[in-house]
Amino acid sequence: MLNHRLFETSVLKKITLFFICYILYLCATAYTPLLGDVLGKFTLVIIAILLSFLMYRTVKTNQLLEIPIRKTPILSISFSIILMIILLTVINIVPNIQGVFKQSLPTMIASILMAFSAGLFEEMLVRLLLMDGLAQLFYKSRYMVLYASVGSSLLFGLLHLSNLTFQSASATFQQVFYATVLGILFSIIRLRSNNIIWCIIIHTLIDLQPTINEANPSSPWSTILLVFIPIFIIGLCYLLALNTLTQSASNKH
Repeated sequence: MLNHRLFETSVLKKITLFFICYILYLCATAYTPLLGDVLGKFTLVIIAILLSFLMYRTVKTNQLLEIPIRKTPILSISFSIILMIILLTVINIVPNIQGVFKQSLPTMIASILMAFSAGLFEEMLVRLLLMDGLAQLFYKSRYMVLYASVGSSLLFGLLHLSNLTFQSASATFQQVFYATVLGILFSIIRLRSNNIIWCIIIHTLIDLQPTINEANPSSPWSTILLVFIPIFIIGLCYLLALNTLTQSASNKH
């Protein structure tokens, strides 16, 4: 069921490249600000593009599955509605985007460049390189889709521990938690579309906010848990359904 091109590169090489690219991008985010706000963010975009190209050349395809998961209207429509509600109410995507375009021109450009570099690099790193590597690792398991999705989402959340360098521990751990949950949703998008493009677009739009270059404030844990635990449970239910559909398609072939 997995795209046959994924097996042209070993899991070890993909995991090794995952850590190398992450470290290089971290270094880039630390030193590109020395070039100035706009020029620094533009340089970061170039680095993100180059690293993304390297990752794509390693994986050799952006299609995880050889045969796309069978379209099920109930799952597709319900997930689209839930995703839209989350983007509009929890993420506040519309006010955030409006806030970006109310900034001064240099600040607006810097915010857009930062959102794009993060959306592109993180999705290529986690939903392409890492998720494909984990799917390849667990491809003989009946829970391949679940393991690859949850595993990559958990590591996606843990990557945000790097934010401890400039924001509080409480805010960072909260970010690790809800980034993991959002990673589940991104994994579903990757599986349903069998493509990485939509993950990059939606991730970029989520990061397109006036405060993207600032430390996140800490929120009450009760609020974070109340909002994101239901999203996590819903996401797992969808992943189990997609896992079943994937296994069913594999058995037929």
